[in-house]
This record gives sequence, structure tokens and C-alpha cells, in this order.
Amino acid sequence: MSEQQTTNGPAMRDYVTGLDQKENGVDVHLGNGVDREKIDVLAVKCAPGGPGCNSDCCDPEFAAKIEGIDVSGLDDRVTMHLRGAVTVDAVTAKMARCDCYNEI
Repeated sequence: MSEQQTTNGPAMRDYVTGLDQKENGVDVHLGNGVDREKIDVLAVKCAPGGPGCNSDCCDPEFAAKIEGIDVSGLDDRVTMHLRGAVTVDAVTAKMARCDCYNEI
């Protein structure tokens, strides 16, 4: 198993094909076989007021900066729009530790 894989499959960072800093947050572009339905579930879990997941990727300080998460696209070409005071660097660091996708 590569160091980028978790025991349940690829790590979230393996699906990231690009990140764009926007005025109101960060767009995370996902591909490489990503499932839109799973990203929709992940967005609900990680959005403000959501239950979160079992990963340690989203500490309370980072989560407090997220105002909302919108998802667009289709399987294998999905964009998560993280709205709030977040940066590409912070999102990259969180994605590197995130295995929530595999819990869905």
C-alpha cells in the first residue's frame, strides 16, 4: 500500500486535481474516480453544524472558518466550494490528513 493510501482506499488528497483561492474561500477540484454522491455526504458532514467525521483533518479552529460547503459537477469531475476565511495552504494541509471519504 502506498503511503498515500489508507486501509480503506485512496486518501482524500489522491482525488484532488487542483485548488483555487477565491475571494470567498477555496475551490477544491476532484477527479481520479471520485464519487459525487460521497462528496455530497462529506460536504454535509463537514459543513457548519454538521456531525464531522472520525478523521482528525478538521480541527475546531479550521472548522470555525468554514461558512459553508457547496458541491458541483458529476462523478470524476467534482468541485467542492469551501466558503469562508480559508486558504489553499490550509486546505491542502487538511486534505493531506483526511480519510473521511473512505468512511462513507
